Amino acid sequence: MSKRMMKGSGALLCLTVLLLPGRAIGQDEDQETRQLYAEQMYAQAVALSAQEAAAAAQYDVSAEEVSRLAYQAAAMADTIYRAARRALNESQYRRAIELFERSLDEEPEYSAEALYYQALAYYRMGGRGNYDRAYRKLNEQLARYPDAASSGDAEELMVRIESELARRGDAQAAERLAREAERLAQEEISVEREMERDVRRDAEREREHAMQEKASQEAEIKAMALHALIQADPEKAIPYLSKVLRNRTPETAELRAQAVFILGQHESDGTLDLMLDVIRNDPDPDVKGQAAYWLTQVDDPRAI
Repeated sequence: MSKRMMKGSGALLCLTVLLLPGRAIGQDEDQETRQLYAEQMYAQAVALSAQEAAAAAQYDVSAEEVSRLAYQAAAMADTIYRAARRALNESQYRRAIELFERSLDEEPEYSAEALYYQALAYYRMGGRGNYDRAYRKLNEQLARYPDAASSGDAEELMVRIESELARRGDAQAAERLAREAERLAQEEISVEREMERDVRRDAEREREHAMQEKASQEAEIKAMALHALIQADPEKAIPYLSKVLRNRTPETAELRAQAVFILGQHESDGTLDLMLDVIRNDPDPDVKGQAAYWLTQVDDPRAI
């Protein structure tokens, strides 16, 4: 760079810095004040970039040099990473790549995301060499920071890059795409099979629920019939209640409990023997408990 160009570059940088209000950046300002400085500095950088042609003519420097100095000034007031993101958003891809590289060197806290966005800048520039560079950056990010917030975006970008490389005749990229497509297909098959299993499990649960509801309704109907029978003729009802209580399957537990309740409401000569048999032999604890409660209310030595 000529002395005149160096003078022009220095003048531009100094001009941008001097436009900041108050005292210099880098002292112990609070975060809000630093952010205000950053916004003001960035505004000045944008203003300079918008006047690249005039600045270049005045100081005999290239428009690219003016842009570089503008973003350098912005980075002085803000983090390099944020300045790089702004350059990327404004399609200043070369500047963004340079700033992301600086951020990787000087701001390790931003390294995971800087690698992704630097790769994105390379990708947007296009061209075989830039696609290769982007792919390497993404591989580095996924290897070093597998849990990065942008890891999903990085994997998607890698597929895009491989698609571009494959279209340009890269056999390795085409092979990687084929393997990825096969992997995704297998994942899709696995997901579909799991969904089918879920559907079958849900259907089975619904059938079981429907059967339980039906059994409960039938138990209520039978209990109503037994209750009506014992009201009309207790002696005839006892054999039916005894038959219900001897059918000790899990499905009839609710009906047996109803039978114990009905039996307890209409005490007869055979009631105590039936209740004792329930306590000794019924497998369901709720049915046993109901019979035991009835026995506590009976004044009979056998109930003790």
